[in-house]
Amino acid sequence: MSSVEGEIVAKFGAKARDDSSFISTFQKMMEIFDYSVEDLFLKWESYIFANNLNDLELTSENLKSLQSYIQHSLEKKLNVGGSGSNVNSSLNVSVKKIRPKVNFSSPSMFGLPSTPMTNSIKKRKLDYSITGTPLSTASKLSSASAASSASKPNIASTPGIDSGNNGKIIETLNADIEPSKGLDLENGDKFFKIIANFDSKKFKFKTMRQKLLESADVLDDQIDSFANIIQQHYQFDSFVFGNPAIASQNEIVAIGRIVPDSPLIPQDAILNSDSLYLETSRLNGIGQRVPLNLKNIENYSFFLGQIVCLKGLNPTGESFVVKEIIQLPLLGAPVTSKKELKEFNKLQQNQSIKIIVCSGPYTSNSNLDFTYLVDLVERINNEIKPHLVIMLGPFIDITHPKIADGSIEIPNLSKQPDTLQDIMKTTVSPILKTINNKIQVLIIPSLKDVNSNHCAYPQDSLDKKLLALPKNFKCFPNPCSFQINEILIGISNNDIFKDLKDVTRGDSDKQNRFDRIANHIIEQRRYYPLFPGSMKTKKVNSIQNNINKNEYSTKEEELIEHISGADLDIPYLGLSEFSDVIPDILIIPSELRFFARVVKNVVVINPSNFMRQNSPGTYVVLSISPPDLGENGLTKIDENKTTNEDDQLYIHDVWKRARVDIFKT
Repeated sequence: MSSVEGEIVAKFGAKARDDSSFISTFQKMMEIFDYSVEDLFLKWESYIFANNLNDLELTSENLKSLQSYIQHSLEKKLNVGGSGSNVNSSLNVSVKKIRPKVNFSSPSMFGLPSTPMTNSIKKRKLDYSITGTPLSTASKLSSASAASSASKPNIASTPGIDSGNNGKIIETLNADIEPSKGLDLENGDKFFKIIANFDSKKFKFKTMRQKLLESADVLDDQIDSFANIIQQHYQFDSFVFGNPAIASQNEIVAIGRIVPDSPLIPQDAILNSDSLYLETSRLNGIGQRVPLNLKNIENYSFFLGQIVCLKGLNPTGESFVVKEIIQLPLLGAPVTSKKELKEFNKLQQNQSIKIIVCSGPYTSNSNLDFTYLVDLVERINNEIKPHLVIMLGPFIDITHPKIADGSIEIPNLSKQPDTLQDIMKTTVSPILKTINNKIQVLIIPSLKDVNSNHCAYPQDSLDKKLLALPKNFKCFPNPCSFQINEILIGISNNDIFKDLKDVTRGDSDKQNRFDRIANHIIEQRRYYPLFPGSMKTKKVNSIQNNINKNEYSTKEEELIEHISGADLDIPYLGLSEFSDVIPDILIIPSELRFFARVVKNVVVINPSNFMRQNSPGTYVVLSISPPDLGENGLTKIDENKTTNEDDQLYIHDVWKRARVDIFKT
């Protein structure tokens, strides 16, 4: 069996191995669409998700439908320019566009060139797979095998996911680490401290009150603050920085934001290297935008809203020719003194900490039945026994079909709730209250939660009193960062992995997409670095009545209705930035496939949805070993020269001592 065939079997399960026709069909589709195995598997999951199927069973009819689904998706992207667009439907067509000159007459940062350069032909990714290293691990579905390594995390997983795997482990990161025994519910001693690294009062702002100048100031400040960071880090002289929009024969260093060639492009438009512009701040370039010429750069990954530092020149005044991409300096890793680590070890009795993470929705799309949530709570109390439960919304999804059309009927309730807020109090809260009161629970909202009064990101926490939750519950905002003893955890409940669509070339194009996006988050120092944020809409029909003197007629119009999305509150985006250090663990739920990876020594986790459409989803259980202060334990900071041994600082190295198990709901 070839390596490609083995990877197909690992992704799609044993049934693909038993029937050779499946493998040949997959290989033919990979050749037609120029897909890697991982590309094809992501499309397969997308097809299942879009068609509300309950499992991943392989059949010939399903594979034919998958091919039609992929073809339809590509045709839709090719026609993204609308009916007036002159785009050829062939995948091999290259579209040549004439580059417009930049309109420098507008000094405003919102002054834009008039002609968009957005191309609708997408270069297919050839290979997502990369070699696992301590800085980046590939999370592949393969047979369970764990080769122990002190410096490299390993992943073991079970091929094929079906409804028979409920409550079973389907993938593991660092399988060589023993799982935690969990909380001793009989003794229930205080096992850890939770320290919030945010000011909850700052999240009490009123949404939908954005002012244009305030938004412009925040966007400018993002660029200017990075300019100061880069200058200090690389010790650049101030004269090396310049305005990339001004014609010059000298090389300069330019700092700005990646933007599209036109603000009028559709949300789902596919960008390319010819459609990327650099926007400057008012301080370093009077807000002008200039096209980027990337012909000299072999490896890059750019997305809208990305702050970049580029070295190059603008010889003609028409475009900035990039010669080098200067890497943004990274934040440091969190450290703790030896004295504090000893105290934390004593507090947790030198035992592992166990954490469970799950993300809504908690019901299927067909009803508002919380049976799976009840089963999870029973499992938490009787089997898992975690020290901490992290639950992310939506708990009651405002986009749920039953909520949207008003046909709300809660099973097994004598009296149906009167308001949307009552649904949470009468259905979800009673279930959550049955969690053992010795287990600490953190509640983090979603922009889709009906109980949230905050409809924009960053988002204030849910009202604990209004939801009638007991003392062992804490409500945190979205996003937030907090410590569990020495471990720093960052959480953002906004789907950046699905929303961010980057333009790649070279090695970046071959890198796993999840690793690439996680890299961007860490480098940009923001939980949601995309700008503008994604917008999700749906088409609705509206009947317009026209009444004249002697006639009555109706006219049906198609309207676009906003249903959900990132919904960024720009003046308060500073609340979505990292603090002074990179988190040890980064949790960002996404509708896409679950994963647990190590990126730049950060454990990045996507628990995915607890319920996926009309089928069970996944949740995550972490087991984090206590810090080892021996010679082969945590990394010591050599630069910290101190006479007192207790003041010696250590990097947490959570990526070496954290086991992540992904369970089927």
